[in-house]
Amino acid sequence: MRLLVIGGCHTYGFGIESGKGFVQQVASALGRTGQDLILDYYAPAKMSHIRPLLANLDAQLNQYDLIFLQPGHFEVIHTYFRELFQPLLVGSNTAVYEGHCVIDHQSQPISVHVFHEKLLKDADKVFEPHYKPTGRRERLRRLGKQVILELAYRFGRIDRLTDMRQMLNDALTALSTCRSKVILITPMPVCDPFMNQLRRMASAIFIKEGEAAGVTVINSFSCLNLPDAVLLPDGCHLNSFGHAQLAKAILLAYERMDVLPQQRSEATIGDRIDYYGELQ
Repeated sequence: MRLLVIGGCHTYGFGIESGKGFVQQVASALGRTGQDLILDYYAPAKMSHIRPLLANLDAQLNQYDLIFLQPGHFEVIHTYFRELFQPLLVGSNTAVYEGHCVIDHQSQPISVHVFHEKLLKDADKVFEPHYKPTGRRERLRRLGKQVILELAYRFGRIDRLTDMRQMLNDALTALSTCRSKVILITPMPVCDPFMNQLRRMASAIFIKEGEAAGVTVINSFSCLNLPDAVLLPDGCHLNSFGHAQLAKAILLAYERMDVLPQQRSEATIGDRIDYYGELQ
């Protein structure tokens, strides 16, 4: 069984113990059914890079038995408020990590373990809080931004989300011939109320466009509905429990997908979940 993984830092378990990310947990559960697994990682990948990446992989896409698509993390992470109402430039957020050339120019699968260890060397930055409680004036300022954001969303005037929708549709179109194998994961919740509001809006777009394209959609806000319990101290990335919850949701969705029926084991989904005590 061959898996294609395209997405953000969550796909390899950013900030947690190596091998405990949701992709690795799902792969381990599938491996327990006796299937040999090959995982090709193209991560972290910004949305602007996904369409050309899929174009390069076009001839190989049908070789994959399952495709994880988890885009959008970079595009709805902390940014200047005014930038949400400007076109999403191809080069935006290029410096999310040191060595960001991996994100921009990757054309071959990465060694996820090497990249994971490289980023963990800078642990202080990994766990630096992205959202900190503030005083009354700042809370009122944030509230004002949330009201403006909500009004702009209702009138379809948030350029960042408009561009994300187009990039997502481009990716889903490129995957149309293998849509029954695709699992699309919406942006994850975070602690920052303003960013969380933006991510919920993006998630609604992902759900709508994903369902229209005929792919399986995992609504991360449904399975990760307690941000304080599923996030690292930085308030932005999933902790091990969050990854376990997401893996559980994906495995349940996989049971309903019409892929590889001839390779399905008689083992139940409960058998595989029991393998991860923290999923119970």
